[in-house]
Amino acid sequence: MKICVPSTGKDLSSAIDSHFGRAPAFAIFDTATGEVKFYDNEAISADRGAGVKASQFVLDKGVDVLVCDNLGQRAKDVIGASGIKVIQASGISVQEAIELAKQ
Repeated sequence: MKICVPSTGKDLSSAIDSHFGRAPAFAIFDTATGEVKFYDNEAISADRGAGVKASQFVLDKGVDVLVCDNLGQRAKDVIGASGIKVIQASGISVQEAIELAKQ
């Protein structure tokens, strides 16, 4: 299972970013390998459609679970249509978000 968390930084102690499409980075944790990788969010500088572009990135990475604070409507539509499970959380670290999703 792959878990994605929009992050304010590139380490496990970074906070979940409250803006999915404009988060500086994404953490993707693979439960099969126990490995976490951080990726720059290339959609952050988009004039429009950052949420949809970020959603496409999540889909391309084969994510099964997304832990985030807030999704815009268009991002919610894309993620919802994909079958990715969304867990809403805020005010926690990337590590805590991963643990939440693993439960």
